[in-house]
Amino acid sequence: MYQRIIVPVDGSQRSWDAVEAAAALAERWECPLEIVSVVRFESVRAQVEAEMHQLAKTADWGTDATVTVLAGIDRSSAEFVAGLVNDVPGSLVVMSTTGHGRSAAVLGSTANEIVANTTTPVLLYGPHANTRAPAGDTLVLAVDGTSRSEEAVGLAGAWSIALHVEPWVVTVVNPDVEVSVDTHDDVVAMHVARHLGDLTGKPVQFETLHDKRPAVALTDFASSINAALLIEATHAREGADRLRHGSVAMASVRHARLPVLLMHGVGSRLTA
Repeated sequence: MYQRIIVPVDGSQRSWDAVEAAAALAERWECPLEIVSVVRFESVRAQVEAEMHQLAKTADWGTDATVTVLAGIDRSSAEFVAGLVNDVPGSLVVMSTTGHGRSAAVLGSTANEIVANTTTPVLLYGPHANTRAPAGDTLVLAVDGTSRSEEAVGLAGAWSIALHVEPWVVTVVNPDVEVSVDTHDDVVAMHVARHLGDLTGKPVQFETLHDKRPAVALTDFASSINAALLIEATHAREGADRLRHGSVAMASVRHARLPVLLMHGVGSRLTA
């Protein structure tokens, strides 16, 4: 599925909880797990590295994990992590978006920067999400009628096969905004569902929600059908105005009670 899983941590328990979820995926897919931390000064790198090695050694993850500590003040934490991710194609980033660790933490708003500067998927656990490996009966792909959101079809297909779950395609329409005939009601979701069904060989259900708050509508719907995962593309800047996934995606992460998989850039191929 992936060549490597990378987990940025900042020393907080919440960030290490995300390692547990990543380790479960790494064991399932038999791929390396790399835990990454960024510190401000070189003088503390050895100490932090030793602490992380000890935590990794005592954890019962059932898989080998490597530890990488990066140091420097000339680049942001997100730049360090993005550079590391981009060096190895086929990586998956797994991280929490909340934590209270070292001042060089890579959590919070930095998650958005990592998403924006990589073409690899980023699996995010927001403040309300249970930090476990994705588990459930379904998977939700959010689309908005733009080419960027439809690029996530291959990603959704791969994850639905890997997790053995039923895929759904969901779009949200603002009831106060008029849309053209080709983007009205179920047309967008139905089109993508057919494409996803062709890729996976599975029946794909679709739904159009009517709500002024797309992030809330998406995450609540995903929870209502016991979804293991919500997948969204970011920075959509064309097509219908119903979803603006640059901001809607991160709002979904903040609201969701399940992990949210974000992708930015060119579409991912079906690899499962």
